[in-house]
Amino acid sequence: MDRLDAVLQELRSTAVPPDVPPAARSRSIPKPIRLGVPALLLGVALALVAFHRTPTEQAVVTAAPKGQWQRIMERIDADRMQAFMDDDVAFLALADEWHSPANRTDIAIMTDLRVRGLRLDRNPMHIDAVSEDYLALAGDLKRAGLLVTDHVEAHNYVNGSGVVVASRPPRAQRSWSVELRRSAGTGRWRLFSAVPAPRRSVPSRHRGN
Repeated sequence: MDRLDAVLQELRSTAVPPDVPPAARSRSIPKPIRLGVPALLLGVALALVAFHRTPTEQAVVTAAPKGQWQRIMERIDADRMQAFMDDDVAFLALADEWHSPANRTDIAIMTDLRVRGLRLDRNPMHIDAVSEDYLALAGDLKRAGLLVTDHVEAHNYVNGSGVVVASRPPRAQRSWSVELRRSAGTGRWRLFSAVPAPRRSVPSRHRGN
């Protein structure tokens, strides 16, 4: 299993993409093949390493203005996917906290796509719901924990000539535990990490006799 397969399998247990034919093999459109999506991830992935609260952390939990976190997550996903469409590692700095788990994973995926001569053809990510878990603003480190639900539309990977050489079917809704961190200089929120949210058990109901 190559590096991209290993990274994507870690991000998505159901995504085990096959090898992609070199982009230079043919200029004709080959039969699309399936390839794991670099997403949140988040989404991204596109992800990554779970956040941990220390026993001494004093988190101030507040209600964010209505729609604030959804807009922020949509902007982060749009910037991440634009970086994948342009094959631009530097552009990831708009979305990812540099050297964070999310950033390292995104760079690894982008590097492997570049080796294959592939890039994403469009932004397939859609944020469906965002709720705040906590907001820690004390001290220099500003961070927010969110529960994000998203889905991914069908999309393609293209070579340098824009020829489709790989495709990916849609992915149904999934939820993620996401941590964002805010830049001290610009106040911009960026993605630090995202992991699949634990499924909440639903208590069984018994009808009385």
